[in-house]
Amino acid sequence: MANRQITNPEQLTAMSRTAQRCAELIEVTLGNDVIRLTNASFNVAYGGNNYLPLGDFLGFSDVEETSDMAIASVTITISGIEPLTLSQWLVDDYIDKPVRIYRVYFSDDWDLIGDPLMLFDGRIDSPMVQDTGNTVTVGCKVNSTWATFNRRNGRFTSDDLQRAIFPNDKGFEYSAVDKPNLKWGG
Repeated sequence: MANRQITNPEQLTAMSRTAQRCAELIEVTLGNDVIRLTNASFNVAYGGNNYLPLGDFLGFSDVEETSDMAIASVTITISGIEPLTLSQWLVDDYIDKPVRIYRVYFSDDWDLIGDPLMLFDGRIDSPMVQDTGNTVTVGCKVNSTWATFNRRNGRFTSDDLQRAIFPNDKGFEYSAVDKPNLKWGG
């Protein structure tokens, strides 16, 4: 998350209005594609990119900043999509891909004012799919880029995890058996 001082007077005025004209822009990476969406009811063009208008069909949980060292997370949802458009969400590689959420402000003529303000910058942690039979809601939990700060690299060595990747491998079949003072290479 960027802590940037806003110096554009038009943007400051737009932010101080009781009835603000603003929208959020969301960039989600799925596979090799960057999907650009907005909760505005019209197409928003910025930086040579077009953001697909989803209006109320696009939502996300509140972005909260705290003074403690808690890891910020956001849940993004896209509802009302047809089951056929779900295939990209189910097939593409999306875990640990970047997601950015920006807020833009508009003038009385619906022109963009200043640069978008970054609300959140993180990576996809886990997907969510809910099928009601007629429509599907997809989403994901997104953690801040600091979520993996204390994570240790590598993989756990259990029989279940090994067989999930290599079904016929029995190399970790007895890994849960506790053997005291096991010395390697002795």
